[in-house]
Amino acid sequence: MQKEKLIILSAGGTGGHVFPAITVAKELQVRGYKVMFATDTRCKKYFGNKDCIVQNINCKTKIKMYISVMLHTLTAVLYLIKHRPLCVVGFGGYPSVPFVMAAQILGIKTIIHEQNATVGKANKLLKFLCKKMLLSFDIKDNLGTVVGMPTRYEDMYNNFQYSATRPFSILVLGGSQGSAILSDAAVKAITQLKADVFVYHQARENEVASIQEQYRNAGIKCVVSNFFEDMSEIYKSTTIAIARSGSSTVCELIGFGVPAIFVPYEASINGDQIKNAQYVEKSGGCLIVRENQIQNLGSIIQNLEQDREKLMSMSNNLKTLRRQGVINKIADEIENVINSIH
Repeated sequence: MQKEKLIILSAGGTGGHVFPAITVAKELQVRGYKVMFATDTRCKKYFGNKDCIVQNINCKTKIKMYISVMLHTLTAVLYLIKHRPLCVVGFGGYPSVPFVMAAQILGIKTIIHEQNATVGKANKLLKFLCKKMLLSFDIKDNLGTVVGMPTRYEDMYNNFQYSATRPFSILVLGGSQGSAILSDAAVKAITQLKADVFVYHQARENEVASIQEQYRNAGIKCVVSNFFEDMSEIYKSTTIAIARSGSSTVCELIGFGVPAIFVPYEASINGDQIKNAQYVEKSGGCLIVRENQIQNLGSIIQNLEQDREKLMSMSNNLKTLRRQGVINKIADEIENVINSIH
């Protein structure tokens, strides 16, 4: 299988780890590499018919998870001995650990990519033995190289110009799993606005009908769905987003220059959502509303709707965080590691 120039991309836990891996895989395949994914049962749905090694990691308790990860590492060692990939690239989440750790045990070159503005537990464990750690955000870590976050719409960003003067539209995003707290607060705030608005609202499947009815009863035009097929067009139509601050969402909003009100998920591991939002806040590109302050959401939206100059300023500030050619840079780094002598 060495002849096929195999690279294994290891990611799991959430879509936030998986989507960057899928994005980078497309570029590696264009460059002539065979790509195999290692993930867990929870994230298999994101890969469709792509080549996958699915690990059934038991995460009911921390102890069971640690034991399960170690057992899967032994299985990964056997797989790697048989197939000998050129490199194993980890994109975070505990399901990324077995294959990256197994590669390090066998002396196979490893790279890790950190999506968030703080290094996660899996990458903290793996970074000291990897050949290279790549960072999405410019954070303080002497072992990391800042390249940016690979996103699915990278080739669209430079050709899009945000406008704050068009009809006011709001995008509500709760993340890949939806967020009841965010959805409820957003609906309450938006239905009380004294302004003409259009709303795109991502919600859990069992909440779609109820949320849609609430907007329509308030005379607000809306599209409410569990999943939006073409998010790029929605981003382009959005005046302001109300969202969780997972890395993929944050970086896509940065890319399109769409101002945001971030409501970080307080229970996120390592506080990564809070760190992501704070990173953007420093630039002036977003506002942060903590969950215990979410009752203030309505007045914040109302103020922004009446201050289009501030929205335009926020959009321009977001553009200062945008990074160019991220996918190519990551593919280049992977090839550099593969071709390095040591």
